[in-house]
Amino acid sequence: MIILFTSFTLSIFGETDVLQAATYDAYLDGQSYNSFGWGLASYGASVLLSPLLGGGITIICAYTVGEAQISATRSAEINEEYPDSRSAAIYTAKYKEELTKIQHKKNGAAAWGGTGLGFLTLLVIILIASS
Repeated sequence: MIILFTSFTLSIFGETDVLQAATYDAYLDGQSYNSFGWGLASYGASVLLSPLLGGGITIICAYTVGEAQISATRSAEINEEYPDSRSAAIYTAKYKEELTKIQHKKNGAAAWGGTGLGFLTLLVIILIASS
């Protein structure tokens, strides 16, 4: 009974370490993620279709579309650090989940910025045209 409990708690603590490492690595890798394309797309959609329609659709897509991919370098590091397939699978799933959250957040922020700039551009065009 004690052996089962000990092995169970060790596996839980081992998984916790793997999950924390995956979350931290995703945070580090997410810092260098560039979402300029989402801002540019949102700006263009806002100017062409209106901030509400074009920008709104782009913002919704920015927060929901896409899944993070693991780079070859990170994949090699995972296989080296976690030779057993269970820990590697746990790490990979958590890493992808966290990196996807970070990327969606950055994509959404860029889309909001593009929509705001599109709105200001249209406002300036309307003010110039009406004067």
